[in-house]
Amino acid sequence: MKQALLFALLSVSLVAIAPGQEIAANQQEASIEKEIVNIEHQRDQAIQDRDMSALDRIHADDFTFVNTRGGVLGKAEYLDEIRTGALKFLSFKQDDYRFQVYGDAVVLTGRSSGVVEYHGKVNELPRRFTIVYVRDHGRWRLATYHGTTIAE
Repeated sequence: MKQALLFALLSVSLVAIAPGQEIAANQQEASIEKEIVNIEHQRDQAIQDRDMSALDRIHADDFTFVNTRGGVLGKAEYLDEIRTGALKFLSFKQDDYRFQVYGDAVVLTGRSSGVVEYHGKVNELPRRFTIVYVRDHGRWRLATYHGTTIAE
């Protein structure tokens, strides 16, 4: 009888704790999402200003960029394209954010309707993107960007 009562009390206690843990996890994810959006805004501004030190800090050393044409650039190539003006983000508009948080990694998908000029060719078509951020020594860094043009 005592074991049954003890088991019942323990079960009720665990059920009462579970919602509190879920709320804490949701608050932590919301905080991470807000932090990533803030970094994205910083990245957008750094691209506009061609602030190469900020871009270097934001992008992971092994960053990979896949453009809407399927071209793949490493970090040095990508930053050089911005530095030289070969890649210009003429306007920024991102929305429809969806986050997946996995501890020290965040997958962000969304929609971009900004205007991009790449080697003189302007792309005004809306795009879907997938971005992966990883926490590196306590700091979020952009590891991968992949853009896909949305069919009309």
